[in-house]
Amino acid sequence: MAAQLRKFFDSTLFHQRDGTRASIVEFAEKKYSWTNIGRPNIRSLHRSGETSVKRLFSQYSFALSADLVRRVLGFISVAYLARILGKADFGAVNLGFAVLAYGMVLSAAGFPMIGTKKIAQGAPLEIVGQVIGSRLISTILVLAMILLR
Repeated sequence: MAAQLRKFFDSTLFHQRDGTRASIVEFAEKKYSWTNIGRPNIRSLHRSGETSVKRLFSQYSFALSADLVRRVLGFISVAYLARILGKADFGAVNLGFAVLAYGMVLSAAGFPMIGTKKIAQGAPLEIVGQVIGSRLISTILVLAMILLR
């Protein structure tokens, strides 16, 4: 089956921007080869003639407005919950969030940083599965500790 798919993709030709014709496999090998990683794409840097300062300002203002909306909605939801739940119940909810925050810190245990470091050092991608598995086990252990307390 794999040989048939390879033959199909090799025989399927399409036009490239420079006017030549190439198979999908040739195009993918050329475009997504390791030598092209990290090279800036000039078309993506300057879309429709925008200057980099204008584009930077646009992205910054979007991020700023998204953060502002997130904060306002968070404040409104906390004020609404405080009104609806009352003092005692709202305090219990906040205590639960504090315990959850500590549990998240303990369950992370530095695994994301370890995974990032190992991949940057050239470790095989199987390390991702090991990091996710370790994080899952630590999360289960922390959850058990919280529930048994």
